[in-house]
Amino acid sequence: MRLIRQDCERLRGVSQNPAIAVDKLRSRTQQLWKELSLEERTLFLKKYSADWNVIRHRIAGPIHDAITDALDCGQLTITPATIQTLAAAEHGIEIQMMDRDGSPKRIAGDLVINCTGPKSRFSDSALPLYRNLFERGLARPDDMDMGIAVTDDFTVLGKDNVPTPFMHAIGPILKGTLWESIAVPELRQQAYLVAQSILDQEPVAVSNPDTIEYCI
Repeated sequence: MRLIRQDCERLRGVSQNPAIAVDKLRSRTQQLWKELSLEERTLFLKKYSADWNVIRHRIAGPIHDAITDALDCGQLTITPATIQTLAAAEHGIEIQMMDRDGSPKRIAGDLVINCTGPKSRFSDSALPLYRNLFERGLARPDDMDMGIAVTDDFTVLGKDNVPTPFMHAIGPILKGTLWESIAVPELRQQAYLVAQSILDQEPVAVSNPDTIEYCI
């Protein structure tokens, strides 16, 4: 991340979009993630994932302008910190935080909105589809507990790492396996590999087909 930050600063210094640095990594990001050990991935999530998301994701120009205007007029304040506790107060919510330098900070608010994205622990998902698959042993969370475990051709892994040959997974639920798995180039390649895998399979006779469930 240090090298990426340096590259971003260099690009800003010559009036270039720092997103170019991330775009250069795009074709290699998944392979780099796969080469990390479980401990290294966990460390990355803990220390660098927030910085990566800031660099990786972009907002539309009008939204950027609205945020800039809100900052300039004092309507919006950004405080880099970690939330320690939330507690009901007499006139709202009391938030105890810790600044980046370790100093405690306390603020009061009327409303707290969690904008950190989906749950990080996939095994805690309450969606009936996933709960059904887990309980039947047809699927399991990946080692990072961020999505579904799959083989190299995206066949879903079930109980005891046994592949479920009639089930494949692509997209965001492969985040723990691939890290970057949300943009069209990655999805296109995944869909292609899944199609090839299905075409290579021998037809399977199903005597009592299960009810098909969809999760959109």
